[in-house]
Order: sequence, then structure tokens, then C-alpha cells
Amino acid sequence: MPMSYPLNSVIVRVHEIALKGKNRPAFFNQLARNIRTALRGAAVTRVAKRHMGIEVTLAPEASWEDISGRLSMVFGVVKFYRCYKLPRSLDAIREFIAEEAAGLSFRTFRITYKRGDKSFPLTSLELNRDLGTMVQQ
Repeated sequence: MPMSYPLNSVIVRVHEIALKGKNRPAFFNQLARNIRTALRGAAVTRVAKRHMGIEVTLAPEASWEDISGRLSMVFGVVKFYRCYKLPRSLDAIREFIAEEAAGLSFRTFRITYKRGDKSFPLTSLELNRDLGTMVQQ
């Protein structure tokens, strides 16, 4: 039986703000305020500055279409990514990716896995290959 994982957060990446030197904190603060304003009334529990980006923590009932539509209109946002917290298990990761890829059609794709925990049994490169092969099949 497939397991469904909730969308936990969105990582927002910025571009020009990173180049602003001593003014960088002021620009990041303003961007965070703009994101909070854009997401007012949406299922968001927190907007927090992270290194060279902003994390938007979502409530379980959050709608990706609503959140992504609003974020795409915020000046200074270059791109953003959906984030899910998964159990530390290769099987859970494989199952999640299989669910996400099911029904999608694409000519090319890329898997880039970066391990936060270096004690995970496979290296990042091995995980990229393993998961890429699985999606390819």
C-alpha cells in the first residue's frame, strides 16, 4: 500500500539579493515580509530565513497550486522547491519517488540527491544512480 507524505515546506531561492553585501540582511528581511504578505491566508505556519534562501513551512492542508501561484508573483523569488520529510530508509525514498513519478511524462529528468547524513548506507552518487535507474524503468 503506497504511503503518502505531506508537503512539509517550500525552499525559496533568490538571485540578486545574494550579491548585495552589507545590505543583504535588509533585502532578505524585506523579501521575507513580501513572502508573508503574498501567503497571507494560505496554509502557512512559518516563513524563516535560511542560508541564501527562505523556508516556508506549510500546514498539512496546504495546496501546492495555491502556494506556488502566490510565490511566483513575489519580486526577488527566482525559483522554489517542494520539500518533504521522509523516514531515513532507502525503501521509503524509493516508494516516495515512485509515487511522485507515476503518471508524469517527460523526455529527460535528473535526480540530484544530497545526503545531509553521511552515515546513510549509500553515497550521494550511488543514490542518484539507483533512483535514476528506478525512474527510468
